[in-house]
Amino acid sequence: MVPPQGGGFDLALGLSRTWEHAPGLVQRFAEHVNAKTYWDFFSHIDPRVIGRQTLGLMQRAKTIRFNLDGLIGEGRTLKDVYRWGAEGIGQGNVTNWEFFQTVSAFRDKAVFYLEGKVVNLAEHGL
Repeated sequence: MVPPQGGGFDLALGLSRTWEHAPGLVQRFAEHVNAKTYWDFFSHIDPRVIGRQTLGLMQRAKTIRFNLDGLIGEGRTLKDVYRWGAEGIGQGNVTNWEFFQTVSAFRDKAVFYLEGKVVNLAEHGL
């Protein structure tokens, strides 16, 4: 599926799974907030183009809905996630990079969730 050129869709981002959550976490979150995921547009991950593809979705999305579940916790803050994401996209760093991009370039159209509730990033030091 090709993303709509003019937007009109909400994009859900976040971890696909964590130690506490079964696989499919971002898909379940997307259903909860009535949004689409990367997988609604692309059938596989190509490491050479995932960044470009994800940025394209972020640019065209009406709203970015970002699930923070699993990203922060014991010894991991949103400042850490942001710093790690600034290092660039790569194996094991895709969601951190998505968070960095969302905060840096798309914050005006982003809504952040933690444990199913909307949160203000300023309350988490960002």
